[in-house]
Amino acid sequence: MNGSSTALSSTAPVPLRKRRKAWRPSFWGVIFLVTLAAGAYATWIRFSRGLGASTHLSDAFPWGLWIGFDVLCGVGLAAGGFTMAATVHLFNIHKMKPVVRPAILTAFLGYLLVVGALSSTWGSRGGSGTRLSCGTRTR
Repeated sequence: MNGSSTALSSTAPVPLRKRRKAWRPSFWGVIFLVTLAAGAYATWIRFSRGLGASTHLSDAFPWGLWIGFDVLCGVGLAAGGFTMAATVHLFNIHKMKPVVRPAILTAFLGYLLVVGALSSTWGSRGGSGTRLSCGTRTR
């Protein structure tokens, strides 16, 4: 007999795939899912009923804590990231160069936060308590 026929007849059995365990939520997994569900519900309320239903803003109080927090946090992140990058590059600080890329990423994420906050505010539908007009009140 030649070597090729014995190699075919003496093959080892193929191991079966291991079964995957069913996903069991941990404590933090449940907290995450509850938070995700609450955020989805709040988003649905905001876009189905308008800005006034979800934030209680009106023509009398068009800018609330929600708007200020989103805009100021996003602008602060962006300013910090770009300031760090400019300082490292302008003053040629080689020791801080590994921080530049994460700083620029954080700056872009800050700008995305601002764009998301403002676009969800500007896109509000007109209705009772949702029109964010510039000082004119209608009845």
